[in-house]
Amino acid sequence: MDPKTINKLGFLFYALGSFIIILNVIFVFGHYIARWNLLPTSFLIVGIVLFFIGAAIYGQGA
Repeated sequence: MDPKTINKLGFLFYALGSFIIILNVIFVFGHYIARWNLLPTSFLIVGIVLFFIGAAIYGQGA
């Protein structure tokens, strides 16, 4: 794969991961306020992993 494609893929992972983390934070705080937690902790872990993979890939391709 050429660096531009790698860069786009990395950014996609990065954006998706951060989106999942933000979503999870909102749901976790919502859970403490209103006792509803729709997203399990494993979902947050997936988000963090995606975030770091994306950040690593995004740094590589330039």
